[in-house]
Amino acid sequence: DIFITDELLLKTDKFIQDVARKISTTEPISTADFHYILGKAVLTDTPSPRLSFVAQAAKHHIPIFVSSPGDSSIGMNLS
Repeated sequence: DIFITDELLLKTDKFIQDVARKISTTEPISTADFHYILGKAVLTDTPSPRLSFVAQAAKHHIPIFVSSPGDSSIGMNLS
């Protein structure tokens, strides 16, 4: 959060929360599945998906694995 403005960080947080609320599952999902869902949403619902590596990974079906989403802004949004 030192490379983006507070305003953009808040918009990003809201976007992630909105995407997470739309996931209809009672089972846990992997970080790769979550990032794929997030990337697909970025592809369809944002003005510049070409600038997002998450969107490009989803577009090309490349999984993104992370050690712990709890260590990031995404984890804070999902808690």
